[in-house]
Amino acid sequence: MTRRLLPLALAALLALAAPAAAAPVFEERGIWTLEVYDGRCVASARALDRHIFEFNALEGEVGFAVFAPDGPPIPRGRNGRLLADEHGYDFKPAFMVGAVYVAEPLDAATVAAIRRADLVQVLVDDKAVIKMDVTDTGLAQVIDALVDCSNGKAGWWGEGLKPEPSSERRPS
Repeated sequence: MTRRLLPLALAALLALAAPAAAAPVFEERGIWTLEVYDGRCVASARALDRHIFEFNALEGEVGFAVFAPDGPPIPRGRNGRLLADEHGYDFKPAFMVGAVYVAEPLDAATVAAIRRADLVQVLVDDKAVIKMDVTDTGLAQVIDALVDCSNGKAGWWGEGLKPEPSSERRPS
């Protein structure tokens, strides 16, 4: 999809201040939550450093954000890199208070690498923002569920994202 409503993670950041449409639901391992709010499906988990790693999706496109609600602050910089084991994805980092995110959807190869990964990291100017061991956390199934949710399918998370009527869609 080429249409952009808001950067994928920006809407999730804004939703932190707004009540969620439904309470987040934990996947069976109790590590990742998945919920629908502010026009997106969002899956998140807390890393050992207390940062929150979030994957979000709209119409099947996946993005990510890292939040530092009560962990070490997130450094600002010009160059971002997401690593899923050895697979690297370079991006221009976008920032809000306490968060770094990617403003464009991830490519299919990166999403596939995340699904297979044991370690997922985000770096800003070659400094680690978050490192998360995702071995046996069910991340592959959560990414699949996230995409299904964002395409309107119901599942263990409850109802999927309901598409906006075309007359009410925001401009791209």
